[in-house]
Amino acid sequence: MPEPLWRQRRGDQFITTVTGWNATATGALVVVLIAASWAGSYVLGGSKTVGPQLFHIPVVLAAGRFGGRGATVSAVVAGVVCGPLLALDVADGSPQSLGNWTGRLLIFLVVGHLTAALHARSLAATHQRLEDSRNRHRVDQAIDGGDIVPVYQPIVSTLTGRVEGVEALARWRAPDGSLTLPAEFIPDAERTGAIVAIDRAILAQACAQLAEWRRTDVVDEGFHVSVNLSADHLECDDLVAVVRATLDRHGIAPANLMLEVTETALVHDPAGAAACLHALRELGVTVALDDFGVGQSSLSNLARFPFDVYKIDRSFVVGLELGPRGAALVSGVIDLAGTLSLDGPIAEGIETPEQLHRLIELGCTRGQGYLLGRPAGADDIKSVLRRGPVLLPEI
Repeated sequence: MPEPLWRQRRGDQFITTVTGWNATATGALVVVLIAASWAGSYVLGGSKTVGPQLFHIPVVLAAGRFGGRGATVSAVVAGVVCGPLLALDVADGSPQSLGNWTGRLLIFLVVGHLTAALHARSLAATHQRLEDSRNRHRVDQAIDGGDIVPVYQPIVSTLTGRVEGVEALARWRAPDGSLTLPAEFIPDAERTGAIVAIDRAILAQACAQLAEWRRTDVVDEGFHVSVNLSADHLECDDLVAVVRATLDRHGIAPANLMLEVTETALVHDPAGAAACLHALRELGVTVALDDFGVGQSSLSNLARFPFDVYKIDRSFVVGLELGPRGAALVSGVIDLAGTLSLDGPIAEGIETPEQLHRLIELGCTRGQGYLLGRPAGADDIKSVLRRGPVLLPEI
């Protein structure tokens, strides 16, 4: 059972406080505690009493503040002070045996070094928890302040140049107005669980934007917006309800929303992910497998999970320029859609006219990439949509 949050916080505060103490002050406190432990042991009657247990306090404190070296020094000092310098029985003045105080010295050393080792691990974990908490708070503030925003990349018909939809990609807007790329904040968000809030913020903004484009007749009824879902989001019990409520709020038909899932999002809880994807499809949303071909079990995932379409990873597109084997591989990937009765795949990362025309020859009718349109803000994409079909390059 996980430790209660209030205990974690009290422990975090204690460890952080101890590690922040001034070294000189901590060292002086250790010396005072050793002296006080000796005095307490003497008053209690000598080393045969419970008094020597008091020496564990300065040893543990020194180990926690100074690590292994502090544990060794404090344990040796405590062992000597509690050994030859403390009588076995103060009343009759009988001394301790060498074995008696040497054994206690070894116990102090063991306790000190165990404390130092455990404290080092606890400190690292505490710092990580505190950093994660700060990251989650920053994400919440950014979302509340409207700084987590989508940019949109066109998904284009490779035959006609018609923009059939856009993929909404998360960006973090800095105070100077520049946009931070996902690689700089998404990994931390995934580790801390803040990615769910980012997913939902992008989903809400993308649906609102699509509704605005529909109201102003920028797009037709068949236009769709695509949004990425994280692994954590697939595990949320309220995901389907959130998607339904978001669509209803903006008057968007489920068929106009595509939700993209990467293969890595399926490995956490395959059964739960399958159930979630089935529920989304029943809602009427299009479900896509993103980055197809990157994982080790792409084919089995297509068979096991209820996908409507898959997106061909950019590594396959680059492979088109590496010779006939690359082209044959892409051809097989494209033909796979028909075999499995899926919608035609979407090729990602199209950057050269040669790649585009080779994909057309192999039968890929949809794609996205810098050649067809770079990610841009809503106003820029609106201008692209108003201009009509993308001008496809000739070779």
